[in-house]
Amino acid sequence: MTWRTTVSDLLLHELERFMSRPSKKEVLDRIAAREPALTSETSAEAIARGRDER
Repeated sequence: MTWRTTVSDLLLHELERFMSRPSKKEVLDRIAAREPALTSETSAEAIARGRDER
């Protein structure tokens, strides 16, 4: 079986994929609603640890 994909098919797929994602406002609202993460490690320490684990 041969699959034919038209530019219209590709654009429709990309549009559907884009539209299924949350908006910037929805993402920011979800982030704002979360409790802050409590840690004794600074951001710089976490980044350095992550690099060292690779």
